[in-house]
Amino acid sequence: STAAAFESVTDEFTFVLGPVIATALCTGVHPAAGLITEAALTLIGGLLFAAQRATQPAPRAKATAAAPHASALSVPGVRVLAVTFLGIGAVFGG
Repeated sequence: STAAAFESVTDEFTFVLGPVIATALCTGVHPAAGLITEAALTLIGGLLFAAQRATQPAPRAKATAAAPHASALSVPGVRVLAVTFLGIGAVFGG
């Protein structure tokens, strides 16, 4: 789709030019200029993304109070993932 193609192009554009621009700012302006610029652009982009309402999905009807809520752990695949992540966390988390 067009949106996926645009997203791919902008990702690659960012990955190629971002480090070059950051290096130029850090060496030519101030050592913190690249980080400050990145933080400002991230904040601006995040706010613009959060303000985007045209692509927001339509609201769904709320579930009735009588409908029982099943735990995510009742799904076998989720239990396997939970145990796996617990093991990974134990190994790498200390």
